[in-house]
Amino acid sequence: MIFATQASRSWWNTAILPPDFIAMAVASGTALVLMISLLAVGKERFAEYRGAFKGMANIVAVALVVHFFLVAVDLLIHWWWGKPEGLSILSLVFGRYGFVYAVELILPAFTMLCFFSQKGSSSFKSLILGSALLFIGVFAHRMMLMFPSFNEIPLSIALPGLGIENWPYPMAIGELREGMPVFVSSWAYTPTLVEYAIALLPFGLVLSVVSFALRLYNFLPQKGTASQARRGI
Repeated sequence: MIFATQASRSWWNTAILPPDFIAMAVASGTALVLMISLLAVGKERFAEYRGAFKGMANIVAVALVVHFFLVAVDLLIHWWWGKPEGLSILSLVFGRYGFVYAVELILPAFTMLCFFSQKGSSSFKSLILGSALLFIGVFAHRMMLMFPSFNEIPLSIALPGLGIENWPYPMAIGELREGMPVFVSSWAYTPTLVEYAIALLPFGLVLSVVSFALRLYNFLPQKGTASQARRGI
Protein backbone atom coordinates (compact mmCIF):
# COMPACT_ATOMS: atom_id res chain seq x y z
CA MET A 1 0.00 0.00 0.00
CA ILE A 2 2.85 2.39 0.81
CA PHE A 3 4.47 1.74 -2.57
CA ALA A 4 1.15 2.22 -4.39
CA THR A 5 0.64 5.69 -2.89
CA GLN A 6 3.84 7.07 -4.47
CA ALA A 7 2.45 9.19 -7.29
CA SER A 8 5.93 10.17 -8.50
CA ARG A 9 6.69 6.55 -9.42
CA SER A 10 4.28 5.47 -12.14
CA TRP A 11 5.42 1.83 -11.96
CA TRP A 12 4.22 1.71 -8.33
CA ASN A 13 1.29 4.12 -8.46
CA THR A 14 -1.45 1.60 -9.18
CA ALA A 15 -4.22 0.04 -7.10
CA ILE A 16 -3.26 -3.34 -8.58
CA LEU A 17 0.03 -3.46 -6.68
CA PRO A 18 -1.29 -4.50 -3.20
CA PRO A 19 -3.52 -7.38 -4.39
CA ASP A 20 -0.73 -8.55 -6.72
CA PHE A 21 1.60 -8.72 -3.72
CA ILE A 22 -0.97 -10.87 -1.93
CA ALA A 23 -1.37 -13.17 -4.93
CA MET A 24 2.39 -13.67 -5.23
CA ALA A 25 2.70 -14.18 -1.46
CA VAL A 26 0.03 -16.90 -1.56
CA ALA A 27 1.75 -18.59 -4.51
CA SER A 28 5.31 -18.45 -3.18
CA GLY A 29 4.34 -19.13 0.44
CA THR A 30 2.32 -22.21 -0.48
CA ALA A 31 5.14 -23.37 -2.78
CA LEU A 32 7.58 -23.04 0.14
CA VAL A 33 5.33 -25.14 2.39
CA LEU A 34 4.93 -27.62 -0.47
CA MET A 35 8.68 -27.99 -0.99
CA ILE A 36 9.40 -28.35 2.75
CA SER A 37 6.66 -30.98 3.02
CA LEU A 38 8.00 -32.89 0.02
CA LEU A 39 11.52 -32.94 1.44
CA ALA A 40 10.23 -33.99 4.86
CA VAL A 41 8.11 -36.83 3.46
CA GLY A 42 10.60 -38.00 0.86
CA LYS A 43 10.03 -39.70 -2.45
CA GLU A 44 9.35 -43.05 -0.78
CA ARG A 45 6.20 -41.89 1.06
CA PHE A 46 5.08 -39.38 -1.55
CA ALA A 47 2.19 -41.54 -2.75
CA GLU A 48 0.60 -41.57 0.74
CA TYR A 49 0.13 -37.78 0.71
CA ARG A 50 -0.32 -37.24 -3.02
CA GLY A 51 -3.77 -35.67 -2.51
CA ALA A 52 -2.46 -33.06 -0.07
CA PHE A 53 0.43 -32.13 -2.36
CA LYS A 54 -1.92 -31.86 -5.32
CA GLY A 55 -4.18 -29.54 -3.32
CA MET A 56 -1.27 -27.23 -2.48
CA ALA A 57 -0.17 -27.25 -6.13
CA ASN A 58 -3.67 -26.16 -7.16
CA ILE A 59 -3.55 -23.27 -4.67
CA VAL A 60 -0.24 -22.12 -6.17
CA ALA A 61 -1.59 -22.37 -9.73
CA VAL A 62 -4.80 -20.42 -8.96
CA ALA A 63 -2.83 -17.67 -7.18
CA LEU A 64 -0.61 -17.37 -10.26
CA VAL A 65 -3.69 -17.02 -12.48
CA VAL A 66 -4.75 -14.04 -10.36
CA HIS A 67 -1.22 -12.62 -10.56
CA PHE A 68 -1.02 -12.83 -14.36
CA PHE A 69 -4.47 -11.29 -14.72
CA LEU A 70 -3.41 -8.30 -12.60
CA VAL A 71 -0.13 -7.98 -14.51
CA ALA A 72 -1.94 -7.98 -17.86
CA VAL A 73 -4.39 -5.30 -16.71
CA ASP A 74 -1.59 -3.11 -15.35
CA LEU A 75 0.49 -3.33 -18.55
CA LEU A 76 -2.58 -2.59 -20.66
CA ILE A 77 -3.37 0.56 -18.66
CA HIS A 78 0.23 1.80 -18.92
CA TRP A 79 0.24 1.27 -22.68
CA TRP A 80 -3.33 2.36 -23.47
CA TRP A 81 -3.05 6.05 -22.70
CA GLY A 82 0.29 6.42 -24.44
CA LYS A 83 1.55 9.08 -22.05
CA PRO A 84 5.32 9.67 -21.95
CA GLU A 85 5.48 8.44 -18.36
CA GLY A 86 3.77 5.16 -19.17
CA LEU A 87 5.71 4.54 -22.38
CA SER A 88 9.06 5.36 -20.78
CA ILE A 89 8.52 2.83 -18.00
CA LEU A 90 7.47 0.20 -20.54
CA SER A 91 10.60 0.86 -22.57
CA LEU A 92 12.66 0.12 -19.46
CA VAL A 93 10.65 -2.99 -18.59
CA PHE A 94 10.79 -4.55 -22.06
CA GLY A 95 14.08 -2.98 -23.13
CA ARG A 96 16.87 -2.56 -20.60
CA TYR A 97 15.42 -5.14 -18.18
CA GLY A 98 13.74 -7.35 -20.76
CA PHE A 99 15.67 -10.49 -19.76
CA VAL A 100 14.83 -10.16 -16.07
CA TYR A 101 11.18 -9.45 -16.93
CA ALA A 102 11.11 -12.54 -19.15
CA VAL A 103 12.36 -14.62 -16.22
CA GLU A 104 9.64 -13.11 -14.03
CA LEU A 105 6.93 -14.09 -16.53
CA ILE A 106 8.14 -17.35 -18.06
CA LEU A 107 9.20 -19.31 -14.97
CA PRO A 108 5.99 -18.72 -12.93
CA ALA A 109 3.94 -19.38 -16.09
CA PHE A 110 5.68 -22.75 -16.47
CA THR A 111 4.95 -23.54 -12.81
CA MET A 112 1.29 -22.58 -13.24
CA LEU A 113 0.81 -24.81 -16.28
CA CYS A 114 2.75 -27.64 -14.67
CA PHE A 115 0.73 -27.55 -11.44
CA PHE A 116 -2.56 -27.39 -13.35
CA SER A 117 -1.69 -30.51 -15.33
CA GLN A 118 -2.51 -33.95 -13.93
CA LYS A 119 1.00 -35.27 -14.50
CA GLY A 120 2.77 -32.22 -13.09
CA SER A 121 0.73 -32.04 -9.89
CA SER A 122 1.14 -35.77 -9.24
CA SER A 123 4.90 -36.04 -9.70
CA PHE A 124 7.45 -35.56 -6.91
CA LYS A 125 10.12 -34.18 -9.25
CA SER A 126 7.69 -31.87 -11.07
CA LEU A 127 6.46 -30.35 -7.82
CA ILE A 128 10.03 -29.75 -6.61
CA LEU A 129 11.11 -28.28 -9.96
CA GLY A 130 8.00 -26.09 -10.28
CA SER A 131 8.43 -24.69 -6.77
CA ALA A 132 12.12 -23.92 -7.34
CA LEU A 133 11.41 -22.15 -10.64
CA LEU A 134 8.67 -20.15 -8.96
CA PHE A 135 11.10 -18.93 -6.29
CA ILE A 136 13.44 -17.66 -9.01
CA GLY A 137 10.53 -15.96 -10.77
CA VAL A 138 9.36 -14.29 -7.56
CA PHE A 139 12.87 -12.99 -6.92
CA ALA A 140 12.92 -11.54 -10.45
CA HIS A 141 9.48 -10.04 -9.75
CA ARG A 142 10.86 -8.21 -6.72
CA MET A 143 13.86 -6.98 -8.72
CA MET A 144 11.59 -5.70 -11.48
CA LEU A 145 9.56 -3.83 -8.90
CA MET A 146 12.67 -1.81 -8.01
CA PHE A 147 14.87 -1.42 -11.10
CA PRO A 148 12.47 0.17 -13.62
CA SER A 149 10.95 2.50 -11.06
CA PHE A 150 14.27 3.77 -9.72
CA ASN A 151 15.66 4.29 -13.23
CA GLU A 152 12.71 6.30 -14.46
CA ILE A 153 13.42 9.92 -13.52
CA PRO A 154 10.19 11.29 -12.01
CA LEU A 155 11.11 14.94 -12.68
CA SER A 156 11.69 16.52 -16.08
CA ILE A 157 12.06 19.96 -17.56
CA ALA A 158 10.96 21.35 -20.93
CA LEU A 159 12.77 24.08 -22.89
CA PRO A 160 10.46 24.86 -25.84
CA GLY A 161 12.72 27.49 -27.32
CA LEU A 162 15.61 25.03 -27.60
CA GLY A 163 13.51 22.13 -28.83
CA ILE A 164 14.04 20.15 -25.60
CA GLU A 165 10.99 18.41 -24.15
CA ASN A 166 10.77 16.10 -21.15
CA TRP A 167 14.50 16.27 -20.46
CA PRO A 168 15.21 14.17 -17.31
CA TYR A 169 15.97 16.43 -14.39
CA PRO A 170 19.51 15.52 -13.24
CA MET A 171 20.32 14.41 -9.70
CA ALA A 172 23.40 15.08 -7.63
CA ILE A 173 25.24 11.92 -6.52
CA GLY A 174 27.26 13.57 -3.77
CA GLU A 175 30.54 13.61 -5.69
CA LEU A 176 32.46 16.83 -6.29
CA ARG A 177 34.62 17.57 -9.31
CA GLU A 178 36.48 20.87 -9.44
CA GLY A 179 34.27 22.12 -6.63
CA MET A 180 31.02 21.38 -8.48
CA PRO A 181 28.58 18.53 -7.72
CA VAL A 182 28.24 15.77 -10.32
CA PHE A 183 24.76 15.40 -11.82
CA VAL A 184 23.46 12.26 -13.54
CA SER A 185 20.12 10.93 -14.73
CA SER A 186 20.89 7.32 -13.70
CA TRP A 187 23.73 5.26 -12.23
CA ALA A 188 24.68 1.61 -11.80
CA TYR A 189 23.98 -0.08 -8.48
CA THR A 190 25.87 -3.02 -6.97
CA PRO A 191 24.80 -4.54 -3.62
CA THR A 192 27.35 -4.49 -0.80
CA LEU A 193 28.34 -7.51 1.28
CA VAL A 194 26.16 -6.21 4.11
CA GLU A 195 23.16 -6.06 1.79
CA TYR A 196 23.84 -9.61 0.59
CA ALA A 197 23.98 -10.77 4.22
CA ILE A 198 20.71 -9.01 5.05
CA ALA A 199 19.05 -10.61 2.02
CA LEU A 200 20.24 -14.09 3.06
CA LEU A 201 19.24 -13.65 6.72
CA PRO A 202 15.53 -14.59 6.28
CA PHE A 203 16.50 -17.76 4.37
CA GLY A 204 18.88 -18.76 7.16
CA LEU A 205 16.24 -18.16 9.82
CA VAL A 206 13.63 -20.20 7.93
CA LEU A 207 16.01 -23.11 7.40
CA SER A 208 17.07 -23.04 11.06
CA VAL A 209 13.49 -23.00 12.39
CA VAL A 210 12.34 -25.75 10.02
CA SER A 211 15.39 -27.90 10.79
CA PHE A 212 14.85 -27.66 14.56
CA ALA A 213 11.11 -28.29 14.19
CA LEU A 214 11.63 -31.40 12.07
CA ARG A 215 14.25 -32.67 14.49
CA LEU A 216 12.16 -32.16 17.63
CA TYR A 217 8.69 -33.11 16.37
CA ASN A 218 7.14 -35.67 14.05
CA PHE A 219 4.77 -33.89 11.68
CA LEU A 220 3.76 -36.96 9.70
CA PRO A 221 0.58 -38.89 10.57
CA GLN A 222 1.31 -42.20 12.25
CA LYS A 223 0.07 -45.36 10.61
CA GLY A 224 -2.43 -47.37 12.57
CA THR A 225 -3.46 -44.53 14.88
CA ALA A 226 -7.06 -44.50 13.67
CA SER A 227 -7.47 -48.29 13.89
CA GLN A 228 -5.90 -48.34 17.34
CA ALA A 229 -8.29 -45.63 18.48
CA ARG A 230 -11.27 -47.67 17.27
CA ARG A 231 -10.03 -50.68 19.26
CA GLY A 232 -9.60 -48.52 22.33
CA ILE A 233 -5.83 -48.87 22.48
